[in-house]
Amino acid sequence: MSNGTAKTRILSIVEEQPDDSSYDEILHELALIHTRHEIKPMSTVKEQAGEVVGALSERATWDDVMYAIYVRQKIEAGIKDGEEGNVVEQDEVERRFASSP
Repeated sequence: MSNGTAKTRILSIVEEQPDDSSYDEILHELALIHTRHEIKPMSTVKEQAGEVVGALSERATWDDVMYAIYVRQKIEAGIKDGEEGNVVEQDEVERRFASSP
């Protein structure tokens, strides 16, 4: 899948979401689509990193590159956790944060 095709597909998915969708709802929908392999993952980390870097602006800095790769890794880790059932329900998160100092 080329940069343009993946980017266009992701943007269309975001546009399809209701206007009152939260950030988490949109990320959840993207994760579900990724899990169903509607957006094909690249085969190697090197290819994935190239895809991430290729999507950056021509004026991107090294900090931009490192941040983009960091975010991609965190998303991948979150998807893996979700697939493995390593999740905390929203109500539990809110309870934990409400009780923290």
